[in-house]
Amino acid sequence: MSACAPNANRIGYMLNQTGNLESLQERFIDAVGRFAKEIGITGYTEGRVFGYLMLASKALSQDDLVDGLQISRGKVSTALKILTDQNFVKKTGVRGSRKEFYAAELNLWKVTLSYLLHQIGGRLANLLEVFEQILADGNEMKKNGQNAFERRAAAHLVRRVEKLQGFARAAQSLLRQIQAVANLG
Repeated sequence: MSACAPNANRIGYMLNQTGNLESLQERFIDAVGRFAKEIGITGYTEGRVFGYLMLASKALSQDDLVDGLQISRGKVSTALKILTDQNFVKKTGVRGSRKEFYAAELNLWKVTLSYLLHQIGGRLANLLEVFEQILADGNEMKKNGQNAFERRAAAHLVRRVEKLQGFARAAQSLLRQIQAVANLG
């Protein structure tokens, strides 16, 4: 088995005599890792963990992932945190075990929509913070500018920022409605 080869027994499939399934699984896991990295959803390691979990016929523990992917516990832990936060992976319990187990979210439309909404929502929140500061400074300059021209220019800037702020708030509201309709939490 190569350094990145999945442990076929861990993911619930038996290898055939020639090992072709193992090679195919390795290629799939690598391809998911590269795909995730290339389109910017996650890093390569997170993509590999997601790919490995996609192939699993049952939820896997962190130990299963460390053993199967032959990567460090720290990398697996970080990958699982990122994937769980982005709803690519869900934690689950297994009766009789205190360990946490993980399963891939196989509804790829749900995962993708959730990811995009999360990314856009975060960027809108950041913009709204910037707009608030610009508005505070602009309103201050509107009142206390050095001359009439500066006060008028500040008032114009404030009106434009208020337009952008209104748009960003409406977009946030729309995102929340889409999340509610799509049942993405």
